[in-house]
Amino acid sequence: MKLILEVFAKKFDEKIGEEVETIVHSEEVESKEHAIKRKNKLLDKYPEARFMLHYCYHDESPIKPCRREVL
Repeated sequence: MKLILEVFAKKFDEKIGEEVETIVHSEEVESKEHAIKRKNKLLDKYPEARFMLHYCYHDESPIKPCRREVL
C-alpha cells in the first residue's frame, strides 16, 4: 500500500468556464502522522485547500479499492 498526500484546490477552468476542484499537489508519505506534518507545512502555500490522505492499493494482490481520508 502507498500513502499519498493529496492537496485539492479550486481553480477556474477556462475550457468549461467554471470553477472546479482539482489536485494541485501530491506526494508520497510514510504515515498519517507524516501527512499531517506535511499538511501543516503546506497550509501557507495552499490556505484554502482540502487535504486528503489517499490509501492506494493498486499494487496489492489481489487489487482492492483505494480509499481517501480527509485530514
